[in-house]
Amino acid sequence: MRSAIFVDFDNVFIGLNAQDEALARSFATAPLKWLEWFEKSLPLHEGTPALGQRRILVRRCYLNPKQFGDYRPYFIRAGFETVDCPVLTTYGKTSADVHMVLDILELLNYEVRPEEVILLSADADFTPVLLKLRKWDLRTVVVAVGPSAAAYRAAADIVVDQDVFVDLALQAVGEQRPRRTAPPRPKPPAPEPLGGETAPPPARRPAPRPAAPAEPAAKREKDPFSEYLRVLVDAASEPIAMATLAASFRHQFPDLGDTWGAHSTFKQFLAGLDLTGLEISSASPGHIYDPARHAPPKDALPEYEETFRTKHPDLEPLARKISQLTDTPFLMPEDYAFVLRAMAEETGPSYESLSELAKKVRDKCRETGIPVGRQAVNFIVRGITFGGHRFGKTQDTAAKLADLFIQNTATLCSGAQFNLSDKETRLLKTWIKQSL
Repeated sequence: MRSAIFVDFDNVFIGLNAQDEALARSFATAPLKWLEWFEKSLPLHEGTPALGQRRILVRRCYLNPKQFGDYRPYFIRAGFETVDCPVLTTYGKTSADVHMVLDILELLNYEVRPEEVILLSADADFTPVLLKLRKWDLRTVVVAVGPSAAAYRAAADIVVDQDVFVDLALQAVGEQRPRRTAPPRPKPPAPEPLGGETAPPPARRPAPRPAAPAEPAAKREKDPFSEYLRVLVDAASEPIAMATLAASFRHQFPDLGDTWGAHSTFKQFLAGLDLTGLEISSASPGHIYDPARHAPPKDALPEYEETFRTKHPDLEPLARKISQLTDTPFLMPEDYAFVLRAMAEETGPSYESLSELAKKVRDKCRETGIPVGRQAVNFIVRGITFGGHRFGKTQDTAAKLADLFIQNTATLCSGAQFNLSDKETRLLKTWIKQSL
């Protein structure tokens, strides 16, 4: 697949720097590393050959030379054309978005036109461009670092969330957690995207033989099916529906056939794989997920939802609506209070980085039995930073963090065209702060 990549450097760097300065430096100083992830590990679009290869023919990076000029040589070394976009207004606005739009539309006139455009920016101003490319049947990929509008995400064919980009593209540049270490070659084949918004991390290998369910766990870890399952779950930003998982296995391993490699059902086939650290929800339609990273699927939490509705009948309708429109975690006030208190406890002298803070809070939730996954914790942490707060060695209070998160949630509602009334604003504050 012929691809073109356009990097809004200022937007991405500032977004990553708000999360972790080391991640921002990795992005800025080792572009060849994450570029390789795009070419070799980002899944191809539905309908493209499973064994196809992405080739990034056009590489352009747009940056403010005064503020970020020191990083230009790294991108030049990686084969990027760099475009200087200095500040043009007293408000610090550069011309990067205009340059990018013109260059992207210029692709339509190329004699050999790229089939895909990869855009690294969370700027919703690019939404009309994505819609234009869709009309011309060009596939689009967006890497959303920082807050991004729902309409912007919906306009792209694949959205690589910030967590996925950090864990799978940037972690390989710096210190990578042992669990994320790439398996030895040969690797499993590239998975297809499991949903409209998240790109799973693929890897490719020849079609393997069916796994033997009776093998001990030490051997099953080397089974290509188990490796493939782990790749899918590690990449997913939410629990994976069983039907979607089965379809992905059928597509990548056609030799399994309707008998699932001598197993009569997909459920039996799945039971023979290495499921260490994973959980399966039997509630319809069925999901598999990593409780260390994912909140349990909503369909698997009828009791939690009913408890929310019973204990907080005045808050639940608004909480559900906000969650549906902005992806704000659907948590009861007492669970928000626990998360915010745990977050405040990890600031001050013990603070290391945003990533470590989120991990420690997630671990405390698991130990307490609160159904809050890594994705929800990261959402709350980033929401607070988007409000302008910088975590550090200064001790924060849960009430202060709650106010910042409320402010960001109101901003998200406004961006989703949901203008909160005075009453709804009061209910929002009650939802997040009531149990503090």
